[in-house]
Amino acid sequence: MRSLAADLGVSDNVEFSHGWVPVSDLLAAIADADVGLVAMKRDAFRDLTHNLKMYDFVTMRKPAIVSRTRSVDDYFDDDCFRKFKADDPTDLARAIRDLYRDPALAERLVARAAIVNEPYRWHRQRQIYLDAVSELLQR
Repeated sequence: MRSLAADLGVSDNVEFSHGWVPVSDLLAAIADADVGLVAMKRDAFRDLTHNLKMYDFVTMRKPAIVSRTRSVDDYFDDDCFRKFKADDPTDLARAIRDLYRDPALAERLVARAAIVNEPYRWHRQRQIYLDAVSELLQR
């Protein structure tokens, strides 16, 4: 990736890290970001799950570019994220350009994602979880 960034002449615009990042550093990086990227390969597992980083971007009110998977599409419409076809660098580039060229689009995506995400926030899901556990214990 470093070599590719150098070849493309974007090394000054890309920061690479490796290993675990402390939560405080992660939150600061998200806060400083213009956009979040959730790039996932499409497979049976990812068609059933969400990447939690997507929720971090929603919570911190950052526009997100997200791989199109069945699970993302089932929960979040196309007005929440700029979605791209997984494993398609051309479509990813299109999504990046869309947000770069249209800051108002980014604002609309953030607002819509916050609304759609509201039922999934912990203060709501907590009670659903506790009710399910309570029901199981009563059996």
